[in-house]
Amino acid sequence: MKRLISAIAAVAAVFAVLPSGVGSAATSRAASPDCGNANDRQTAIREFVQLASGKLKINIKEENYEIQADGPSCIVKPRGSAPVTSKTVTDSTGNRTITVSTSTTAPVTQGSGDVSIQEDTKWYQPLCWGSYEDEAHVGIMNPICSVWGEMKYQGAIQDNYVMRMYSTCGARKGGPEFSQVYSCSVKTGSAGAPKTWLTDYSPKGTTSLSNCQSIPLSITAGPISAGTSVTTCEKLALITSPSAVNPKMEVAWQGKSYFAEDKREVGLLLGVSSARGSQPGLYIGWDMKVGPCSPAGVPYPICAF
Repeated sequence: MKRLISAIAAVAAVFAVLPSGVGSAATSRAASPDCGNANDRQTAIREFVQLASGKLKINIKEENYEIQADGPSCIVKPRGSAPVTSKTVTDSTGNRTITVSTSTTAPVTQGSGDVSIQEDTKWYQPLCWGSYEDEAHVGIMNPICSVWGEMKYQGAIQDNYVMRMYSTCGARKGGPEFSQVYSCSVKTGSAGAPKTWLTDYSPKGTTSLSNCQSIPLSITAGPISAGTSVTTCEKLALITSPSAVNPKMEVAWQGKSYFAEDKREVGLLLGVSSARGSQPGLYIGWDMKVGPCSPAGVPYPICAF
């Protein structure tokens, strides 16, 4: 288990864990790894599916997933989905931000606005990615999932959708001393054509917590609603608020995760509409920020407090 040590050893450890290129934007990635043979890849997919199913209580299937090399890592992604790109930026304090992005297209809607439809939110199969770690193995986001929902109601003149993004994140088991996870976020927004408009979003503000608790998320479209919840600690922060003509948003958990047991959740709901019969596309992404426990110049790291 991580532990506090003497001030002299702690100072040495600070310099040991500072990444190379501190003070500049470091975006280069290591060569693509060897992701193993077919059995290795299938084992990784099976373990990922079991983790996602157990942690988030969702039903996904092994045959719908594949392995992609991404920088120094091999990640599990939905089979046939858009490629994933990532970059790492290191600032002058030694904090690293890992940013990942991809895209997704709404399912084809049928019968929206018809008098015979059942007014309800229809959720589609979750799509999940994982696991994402920084190169120093301080933190981990796993899994990261997105779910399209179709919000049908009688008299609707446009197709209405909801995008749910959610993830768990925190310190990685066996990670380096005197480093921790400060933040992780999920984000989504319009990817361009076809045109999309904002209908609703949640959360609508930042919530600071005195302890860990469940935060409800809910949106509406016409007479129907879609809801979920996020169980987290410290702070659930609305980083980017969507506008009517630019439906994009980002929500972050912000706090400190030093021990592997310090797992946090982050999530959002974004409601969008588009012309009848169109399939809107959204970009989706996630960030994680890790770094030393104490700012530069502090005599020794202050961790786990």
